[in-house]
Amino acid sequence: MTLHWLLYDAQAAALVQRGVPLFAEDFQAWRHGPVSRELCGGRLSPVPLEDCELLRATWATYGHVRGAPSTQ
Repeated sequence: MTLHWLLYDAQAAALVQRGVPLFAEDFQAWRHGPVSRELCGGRLSPVPLEDCELLRATWATYGHVRGAPSTQ
């Protein structure tokens, strides 16, 4: 699983749980999964410290997965 997939899943979790996005950047639907152009360019906005638990939970759930989630 790529960093893009993990951040995409964390963004979705934030929207479901809190009703607000984790960060402002958008994802694009590319052939092999979601891509953030800002992440590719190293320009992803900082995530507030209080949101790190959501990132940790996403990593704990999906960090071990190899490849795109839809292929598992």
